[in-house]
Amino acid sequence: MSRALVMAALAVVLGALGVDARCPPDRSSPLPDSFEVEVRAVCDCCALGAPTVFRLCAKPLVKSAIAAQRFSRRCGRQYLRTMTAACRIAPCTTTTTAFGAPTTTAPTGTGLRWYDTCGYPVCSVNDAPIPGVAPCTTEHAGDPCATRDATCDPGVGCGVRLRCTDHDPVATPYGCPISRRDAKSDITYLQADDLDRLLDDIRRVRLARYRYLADPARRPRLGFVIDDDPRSPAVAVDGGQVDLYGYTSMAIAAIQAQQRRIDALEREVAELRRTRHPR
Repeated sequence: MSRALVMAALAVVLGALGVDARCPPDRSSPLPDSFEVEVRAVCDCCALGAPTVFRLCAKPLVKSAIAAQRFSRRCGRQYLRTMTAACRIAPCTTTTTAFGAPTTTAPTGTGLRWYDTCGYPVCSVNDAPIPGVAPCTTEHAGDPCATRDATCDPGVGCGVRLRCTDHDPVATPYGCPISRRDAKSDITYLQADDLDRLLDDIRRVRLARYRYLADPARRPRLGFVIDDDPRSPAVAVDGGQVDLYGYTSMAIAAIQAQQRRIDALEREVAELRRTRHPR
């Protein structure tokens, strides 16, 4: 689909919506075309898959531009509607890769480049090839590419692959899905007894001040020593470093256990007051 046809279709859509495509803050000068280019570089209709998702992606960029006084708030709202409407008629062509996965080939000049992806949600050392993904040959992060959503294995390990797209998948508003449900299995939620046990574990942690031998500045640090409790959930699988996610989760569990005890004490105090001072 040519740009002329896209613009003609856009004019029809905007006319039906009653939107002024110029959106001039002073009713004389149009909005900068460069802003739409900036938004499309981060929020691509073809990659995001739906106008509603595009709007969620573009909205904070529009707010930032308004805060920078690039255009008025009214104009920003109208411009967001304009771009979202254009997203509904974006020319995306679906094709199929050698592995049978659907992919999209974008029109020329859309700024497609190779980007690193997040990789596996949990990984210590894993240099194995990614199953079903061809190894990269001449592809490098930042280089231009032609086929949207094409992937290859750069060989860095931990499931990191290169993806052909026009926005950085790691830097999107959603970031890497490290803690989402679809990245996990065997999920079981902690019960009251589990929280109490973790509270006891936290109470046994011996905090210390220390300095790292490899730190030239010899800055004082605060934390715990892995050797004191190598089986703690706050210790990584390799036993050589702290699992900050596990450490934080233990602290949250301890707070929840303590709060449950505080709530029980408050109910008990309220009941004693009620029995001693009946109305």
